Amino acid sequence: MGLKIDAAFQRNDNQRVYFFIGEYVYRYDLEISDKLDAGYPQKIKDYWPGLPYDRVDAVFKANHADKLYFFSGNTYVRYDIYAEKVDEGYPKNIKENWHGVPYDSVDTACARMKVFVDIDTEIFDKVLLFKGDEYVAYNLDIDRVADGYPKKIKDVLTGLPFDRFDAIFQHLDHPLFYIFRGDEYIEYDFEFKKVKEGFPKKIADRWKGIG
Repeated sequence: MGLKIDAAFQRNDNQRVYFFIGEYVYRYDLEISDKLDAGYPQKIKDYWPGLPYDRVDAVFKANHADKLYFFSGNTYVRYDIYAEKVDEGYPKNIKENWHGVPYDSVDTACARMKVFVDIDTEIFDKVLLFKGDEYVAYNLDIDRVADGYPKKIKDVLTGLPFDRFDAIFQHLDHPLFYIFRGDEYIEYDFEFKKVKEGFPKKIADRWKGIG
């Protein structure tokens, strides 16, 4: 089996991208992506003390809080970044606690942040949860799925070469999604709603030392 990214996210406090593969996390500077940060990969459970999962399906950082959400199987945890511990009462069941989410588990997730060119107000500050060929937009402020979801991925993100994802994250400074499937990835410009020219590309050709 070739390279496969299980989950990915970019932190807005240190500008690093984290890739999860099996039991390990790899960290890169997004702008200097041909070099793995020193000391990586590390075991996920060593890097985030108290995390109950060896492997994860999805990870995102909350937009307005110092919290990470880790999903594995049908449960998830909320993790306090600076206290370095899982918040009390977790793990919790996904379907029972993400109100209106029709999935028992998720394939990947992404916190959608506003960037300077944004006009897509429908999903500002929402969490996008993907399962198979569809997704929902979740409003953490009111703790429920936004109206009109789930939607088919290809009906919204037009021109994609994939109908489902292994991992996705948003660039924090540009209107770009990085979308991963198998050993390939694309950059998707959500301002112009199209895949950037020249993609898909091999993950390992950009992020050296991964996998």
